Amino acid sequence: MNQLKALTICCLIIFLVAPGVLAADQGGYVSGRLGACMLNDASLSEPGFSYTINTEYDMGLGLGGAVGYDFGIWRVEGEVAYRINDVDSFSAFGIGLQGAGDINTLSTMANAYFDFENQTAITPFVGAGIGFAKVSANDWSVAGIRIGSEDDNVFAYQFFLGLGVSVTERLMLDLVYNYFATSDPEFGITEAEYDSHNISFGARFNF
Repeated sequence: MNQLKALTICCLIIFLVAPGVLAADQGGYVSGRLGACMLNDASLSEPGFSYTINTEYDMGLGLGGAVGYDFGIWRVEGEVAYRINDVDSFSAFGIGLQGAGDINTLSTMANAYFDFENQTAITPFVGAGIGFAKVSANDWSVAGIRIGSEDDNVFAYQFFLGLGVSVTERLMLDLVYNYFATSDPEFGITEAEYDSHNISFGARFNF
């Protein structure tokens, strides 16, 4: 919870300061990215039970698009992103069983970035964002026995670390690492976890 409070305060400061920062390269932009989503193994728990069920996922897909404004060294944007991972297995009491189904998130985020501008065509950047996500568990089953489908709307947050490569005055190609996580979604009476590491390639077109 302290981490979430610190991130929220950080993002609010960025959004307040960014409009006052002026530089030569200002203007709107659109961006898109596509890459791999590596969802961390998660624990499922239910009230009144002392045990947890561990869930493992396969590597999945992530994609997103954003519309933003570049203030020169600061950027702010609104982003919509989608991530999906297949369920690999479930385990409890040292016993593992084959799993099936998938888990996906559809997120709407407000992001802010700081660009480390320099005299080269490569611009490192860092960023953070907050927003909301719909986390959906679809057609889950254990050893062929169907569990069902559930979804929940939760708070979401993320961090970015990346490199932008200038191709033209208007086009930038991005290589981005992104940590994305949510507060614990609840599927019926089952409390789950969601956090992921993402590597993606993207393009940014400045107006």
